[in-house]
Amino acid sequence: MPWKVSHAGGDENRECKASDVARAVLRFGTTRGSGGGSPRGRSKESGMAIGESRASPVKPNKWVALTVVCLIVFVICINTTAINTAVATIADDLSLSTSTLGWALDVYMLAAAALVVLGGQIGDILGRRRITLVGIGLFAVGSVVVATSFSGASLICGRALQGAGGAVLMPATMAVINDTFSREERGTALGVWGTISMLAFAFGPLYGGFLTEALSWRVIFWTDVALLLIDAALLFASLRGLPGGRTGIAVDFVGAILLGLGSFLVVLALQQGQSWGWVSGLFLVALATGILLLVAFVVVELHRRSTLVNLALFRRRQFVAGCFATFANTVGLIGLLYFFNLYAQSSVLFDLSPLHASLVLLPYTVSMFLFAYPSGRIADRIGYRIPVVVGLLVMTAGFEMLSRVTVDTTEAGLYLPIVLCGLGVG
Repeated sequence: MPWKVSHAGGDENRECKASDVARAVLRFGTTRGSGGGSPRGRSKESGMAIGESRASPVKPNKWVALTVVCLIVFVICINTTAINTAVATIADDLSLSTSTLGWALDVYMLAAAALVVLGGQIGDILGRRRITLVGIGLFAVGSVVVATSFSGASLICGRALQGAGGAVLMPATMAVINDTFSREERGTALGVWGTISMLAFAFGPLYGGFLTEALSWRVIFWTDVALLLIDAALLFASLRGLPGGRTGIAVDFVGAILLGLGSFLVVLALQQGQSWGWVSGLFLVALATGILLLVAFVVVELHRRSTLVNLALFRRRQFVAGCFATFANTVGLIGLLYFFNLYAQSSVLFDLSPLHASLVLLPYTVSMFLFAYPSGRIADRIGYRIPVVVGLLVMTAGFEMLSRVTVDTTEAGLYLPIVLCGLGVG
């Protein structure tokens, strides 16, 4: 989630907090990690000191926990890509300008970028169950606001709330898996987590296109609400034994402001660079200010005792490599799903309907789904290095072939590179 490696290093990861891994899942990628630990040490490896935890002694059923977090991830990921096939209809219904529609799409990632690490730390403080319920609430409220929108302002507000909810939920769901599965089973559990998330990403365009054409784009978001309510009920009823919050620590507000605002400005500059101009004063100022704020964040964190991010993790080559792999895989996944739909529906290329374009992507979905679970088992046996490298190489080959698509390319000529991309991501 290749993409599934955010930190691999065995027992080195025992002291990671949810906030430490949050950076590696910014575009909602799958992370696999191994970390040693007996039941006595497991609270420590999830950022919960034994003497500080308020965890229940009764551990929840691990498969129920996995089902709950997979349903949460499914809703978040399918929502992320389903909206891509509905944007034209949304713009027509709400009479939105291109700029307003762009902000409605971009604000989701801007909110996630600004809040994902803070969401991880708050999860360490409040506990897994509470922070997951908070995230579900934020995402559900945002979905209601979007589903009932009749203006660009309300649409943007709802998408921002969804982004904030996603920023809280993605690190929280991985932390739940880390708490409920042993080291030997964790790779398999995260493989299931990754399979569900990737399936939702790939299925999203088809799902969104069908609901938009058959019913209404608003049904996409009402369905989100219904699924999240079911998930909240399951979480409340079944997962009472998750670790509680840590006492004696406070939110790092200074670090949160610097990291959040810096990330926001960098992502904003990169997303708006095409319209602002890559050498325009506005782009350069926004990018430079964001980078300076991120540098200031690093300097401040190096001199604080209670940090938002454990910067010592970046001294470990496995963790840094995992972050790069996660970044590359997520860029490839989101880029393919977004730009393929854009170009496949273009009148100058294939001129496909939203539903037809989504059907062309089915080989990607199938190949990714079939290989994601076995890849987790392989990684459990031989380690993550070889599967990650092979996956990235296969995915790169697929994207290289797609880069040579022209107006003369047939629909059948798309299948091989699409399948390679799916295998690499899986």
